[in-house]
Amino acid sequence: MAPTNDTAQLLAAVERLTGDTGTYGTHNVRFRIDITGSDGKPQSVVVAVTHNRRQPAKGNLNDIADGLRIPRSDLEHMLTKWSHDDLVKHLQQFTSTQLLPLAIRRQRGIA
Repeated sequence: MAPTNDTAQLLAAVERLTGDTGTYGTHNVRFRIDITGSDGKPQSVVVAVTHNRRQPAKGNLNDIADGLRIPRSDLEHMLTKWSHDDLVKHLQQFTSTQLLPLAIRRQRGIA
């Protein structure tokens, strides 16, 4: 079964990619990956996976793809084929400002 169809597999795939065991909350698990942006500044990217559903919600999958800065249509491929190093290399293409969450970029007027 694909990680996009099963929450347990999705959690395992995101844990493998981020290299983080995750921080469990009431409704989701937050995974953090620390990288250095293309501008040389350190930045963290956090993605959350809802853990209280058997099958992941489409909105949660979209949020994961958006947080990892990949096209939504490529999420399943990325979850099954990419390694931690592939994800780090992909995220390092962006500046630390581009890696900020969308809400913070909007608040600062840079989105």
